[in-house]
Amino acid sequence: MKSRTILLLIALGLLFGMAAVAGREIRRDQRPNLVLIVVDTMRADALSHASGSADTPHFDALARDGILFRQAFTHAPLTLPGHAAMFSGRLPHENGVQSNGRIVGSAVPLLAEHLRDEGYATAAAVSLATLWPNEDLRGLDRGFDHYDRGEHMVARAHDVEPRVRAALAAVRDAGEPFFLFAHFSDPHEPYCAYEGEQRHADFQFDDQAIGRVSTSHGGRWATRVSVPPGTHHLRIHSDHAFKLREFRLEDARGDLQYDLVGGELLTPDTAITVRVENPRVVPVTATLRAWLNDCPDLSQIRDRYKAEVEAADRAVGELIAELKEQGLYDESLIVLTSDHGEGLGEHGIVGHAVQLYDEVLHVPLVVKLPNNARPAHLVRAAGALVRHKDLAPTLLTALDVPPLPDATGRPIHNTTPRILLAEAHPPEAPQPLYAMRDATYKLIYFADDDRFELYALATDPLELENVFPLQGHFRTQWQVDLKHLAKLQREREAEEAEQGADVVDAEVAERVRALGY
Repeated sequence: MKSRTILLLIALGLLFGMAAVAGREIRRDQRPNLVLIVVDTMRADALSHASGSADTPHFDALARDGILFRQAFTHAPLTLPGHAAMFSGRLPHENGVQSNGRIVGSAVPLLAEHLRDEGYATAAAVSLATLWPNEDLRGLDRGFDHYDRGEHMVARAHDVEPRVRAALAAVRDAGEPFFLFAHFSDPHEPYCAYEGEQRHADFQFDDQAIGRVSTSHGGRWATRVSVPPGTHHLRIHSDHAFKLREFRLEDARGDLQYDLVGGELLTPDTAITVRVENPRVVPVTATLRAWLNDCPDLSQIRDRYKAEVEAADRAVGELIAELKEQGLYDESLIVLTSDHGEGLGEHGIVGHAVQLYDEVLHVPLVVKLPNNARPAHLVRAAGALVRHKDLAPTLLTALDVPPLPDATGRPIHNTTPRILLAEAHPPEAPQPLYAMRDATYKLIYFADDDRFELYALATDPLELENVFPLQGHFRTQWQVDLKHLAKLQREREAEEAEQGADVVDAEVAERVRALGY
């Protein structure tokens, strides 16, 4: 057996109770690599084997090699807050990242930064604009030597996978252990129809056809158009309702002016008209960029969601194959999870930002240890409630790296019963929402309404019957805690308003709106 493998097994024995070896540490240059794979918006049951569920052979194979935690939960139904909790080991109200578009404060220690300080090469490839930093090193990019954000606000898995490979190449030959963060947006809305009915929208400039775009397959389009002097009209129309998420008409000098005079951004319609004004006396050549998607019904959404999970599975399979081909798979610590789930009609909701039911909080979590080790302490935790803020402490322990400063999570192999705390806030949520959950009950607090919902999870796992009027007295301390959190949040927001704090600038707010929040 290779000396590297022996050292890894000794370390894992120390960390998870497999052996009692004292006074030994893994040399910094022999620590395992860490590969964190996040599939955005993937519900826990997306990895189930129920009839009609997605076919995920690569996720399943990773779970067989590792440990599947069946009761893993996020702390926020939003991408940036969900990731910030993972990367900091702290709750959203503790790290200050409670909605998309927020700056990640420099005082908040982050996993990538911590690992880089411990001698790790770090690289990331992300696929959603909510993970783009507002400014360099003011987001989750802090600590990454290589952070590829991509060009599109939502990038499909087959476009992201080559960028993930490039990120892997950037750290592979560094001569030191590496941390690779691979983020895939499938199955985040807008849902792509990989198969089935094809829908299109036609573009006309002054009644002249200039292009046709698929609204059911992502709907991104760019073309060059010549705009004569004077006022003109660009019309976008379709036989099916669609949403125009983004529209730009850009010329070199910035002379063109345009505005929507028929229809609105992000509002379903079958036709949208854009008035274009060229104030110059000569034609101006401009680049037209548009992003639009169709409006599938609930049945189609469910089918497309499943297809997108399968697309993400294929991309992750390619990454796993690359790791194996390069001899990196066996001795790497590999984690697969999601930042949050997705409502697919449950509670009358499609999406994720506006509620705290389990369909948006319950996420997959697979941890594959180096050399497929399965320490007893960690295996015993596989059926227990696990929180995302516990992830960084767990990984750092497994890597034999010092703890992340100020993290409030604790390693998963510590099986003391946990309580989940989750939260959602405006502008994405309609009002501040807080939830606490254990294996028995789930309590949700609607702060503006000052009301509670309570669900007895053993008999009502789908959270359909609010038993708060009859059983609320079983969780009175939770009620006190959630009301206190809401009070602190109101005071914090009042202080920010008094100081004139502008937490989300106009450009970032536009990106967040384009993503449907």
